[in-house]
Amino acid sequence: MLLNILDNLTIGIILLDDMFRVKYLNEYIRKLMDREKVENLTGIGKTFGELLQCKNTELEVECGTEKSCKSCDVNIFLKKVLKSDSLDEEELVSITNQMKFKFDGNFEIKGKKIILEKEEYVQLEVYEVTKIKELERDLLEKAKTELKLNTILNTTEDLVFYLDSEGRIQYLNTAYANFIGKPYSEILGKKELDFFPAEMAIKCLSNNEQALTKGDYFEEEKFGDNWFSTFKGRVELENNEVGILAMIRDITKYKEMGFELEEKAYKDSLTGLYNRNFYEDKLRMLYLENIETPCSLMVLDIDNFKSINDTYGHISGDEVLKKLSSILKICIRKDDYLIRMGGDEICILIFSEISAAQDIAERIFKNLEKLRELEQADKVAFTVSIGVVEKKGYESLDNLCERADKALYSAKESGKSKFIIN
Repeated sequence: MLLNILDNLTIGIILLDDMFRVKYLNEYIRKLMDREKVENLTGIGKTFGELLQCKNTELEVECGTEKSCKSCDVNIFLKKVLKSDSLDEEELVSITNQMKFKFDGNFEIKGKKIILEKEEYVQLEVYEVTKIKELERDLLEKAKTELKLNTILNTTEDLVFYLDSEGRIQYLNTAYANFIGKPYSEILGKKELDFFPAEMAIKCLSNNEQALTKGDYFEEEKFGDNWFSTFKGRVELENNEVGILAMIRDITKYKEMGFELEEKAYKDSLTGLYNRNFYEDKLRMLYLENIETPCSLMVLDIDNFKSINDTYGHISGDEVLKKLSSILKICIRKDDYLIRMGGDEICILIFSEISAAQDIAERIFKNLEKLRELEQADKVAFTVSIGVVEKKGYESLDNLCERADKALYSAKESGKSKFIIN
């Protein structure tokens, strides 16, 4: 049974006695060399050097000539193996100090002394160097690639890390270590929940599960004063290991640029209120998303605004618009929307019952009255009229605006400087 095992190995096994005579060759060696001559040499007192000469007649050259005698090289090697004294009192003992030498340029041999039934033997293991070199080359290329990749990952400002299927951190780059504020050794093998507050840790567990079972996870969110984008994706490694590759990027400056562009696109430069573009692009969608929520709309304009412009000039008219906008901003609630539709027409969208809109209208008139009392006589005094409506069922925003315009017209017709609820 043991011989069958040895014959099926993918390395060569040669057993020599203390005189370096061949006692055993496994099937790998028999296939490697001339089988007929090998069979004739085995067990009949021929040395390993003579076995090599069966393969190449140049090996018959004696020592001391210009050519190197490989059989002598072999004998030197074998003697070094036998002289090793690092043996245990076992029936079969491996030598820890193994010698190596090249064999026909394509193979490498390792030798070790063994004890069989108190007799010393040399066991040779023959490895095909070509395969070993290919493996070493592949490993070297892989190491170079990993080194290059690691260098790239450690120079990026993005936080990059790898989690195993249990959520333990198995790789992290320098940026992630700096973000956590601990050395690598204190982070590797730990979980995200070991470093983050409970609320954030629960979110990490949730998005890890999503990445592993439902597909990639991506989100933009704000922590403190900064905005971050988080990506987590499932990866399968060569050893069939499943894990999560994660990257977190600080996108604060991009968000701020986006906010600035949005500010220019959707804000009125004179008053700082939202403009008509916001109404068309954002407010319509917002209205539909909250179609089940109670909603009220106010539409107002400045009484006799054309006369103010004609009498005092457009600069004074602009000042009136600015003052009105300032008053409106302090009268509405945090979640209400102020939009300058054009000219002096302004609408206020309120996601609440009509009573909230009525309270806002009353605050507007109260604060405008205070403004007139405080301002000097040479300042342009102005009043406003307001139309207020409440959404009915699944009424469209356009229809709601149309009804609010009618309410505003009624306020104008009934004397101005008032609000009417329709």
